[in-house]
Amino acid sequence: MTITKPIALVSSKDENAWHKGRRSGVTKTDVVRLISGGIRTKQQIYAEKQGEGRFHGNQHTERGHVLEPVVLEWVERSLGIPESGTLYAHGENRRHLATPDAYEWVDGEGALVEIKTHSGSWATGVPLKILRDIYWQAYVLGAGYAALAHWEVDEEGQPLTIEPELIEIPLDADETARLIAAADDYLAWVDAGRPEFDEAGVPLEIRELIARNVAAKAEIDETDRLIREFIAAEPERAEKGLKLNVPEGSLSFTVSTSSEFDKAAWMKASPDAYAAWEAAQKDYRKPKQRTSLRIAPPAAEEPAQIKEAA
Repeated sequence: MTITKPIALVSSKDENAWHKGRRSGVTKTDVVRLISGGIRTKQQIYAEKQGEGRFHGNQHTERGHVLEPVVLEWVERSLGIPESGTLYAHGENRRHLATPDAYEWVDGEGALVEIKTHSGSWATGVPLKILRDIYWQAYVLGAGYAALAHWEVDEEGQPLTIEPELIEIPLDADETARLIAAADDYLAWVDAGRPEFDEAGVPLEIRELIARNVAAKAEIDETDRLIREFIAAEPERAEKGLKLNVPEGSLSFTVSTSSEFDKAAWMKASPDAYAAWEAAQKDYRKPKQRTSLRIAPPAAEEPAQIKEAA
């Protein structure tokens, strides 16, 4: 991905101007929600940008206000990367925004450090949300170097180690591209007047739900196929069943035998009784209504439409 020098817009010290600047585009806070959200997420983010339901902080943000300045000082001493707090726009996409914790532009590229204090161990890895925060900021800020300085705290908000831990974060071009696509999709929706329906009158939320259902079903079908292949590879498993427990969960495949009514045998053994039953099926009928809902992938590329069932 090409490195582009960002454009400095406003300092977060001017809180009103900073909030106004953030409302004009997409920030890391927005994009990590947009990448997994739909039309309702877009609506919520837009409403928040108009000042409705703005987040005013909690005990975790208060903890950050106390400890993050200490971490910022540590980062500057350790890496020479100073505190920032400036709202930047991407050099070519002016509505793609980021306010880095620690940042500088040196020798044609940016150096970025994200600051986080948290309770609970990250021994198994940095949470995906935090990684996406960093990927987005690195893209906006043209960062060739990105790192996370984090400090684990106890329930009382006290650090568990003498110093924070610094982790260099390798950038992920594919995940960054997904974030950019989610941001552009939101901005296109805003520019289009924030529609709730497509051109054919189909609610966008319904289209999103159909798409998610189709994707989920395809994943379930593929999972089922692979598991059945694993079971069929051993005749004993296929005949007797299988119970499997692994750290990720459990799997149970059972084989059972039952009986069912043999209509052909009855017709052969008692033709008169069968004929009477068949006649009754035609003579004694009553109306019955039922509904059926089927969601399937498109058979071919075609525009959205609403058709009455035949």
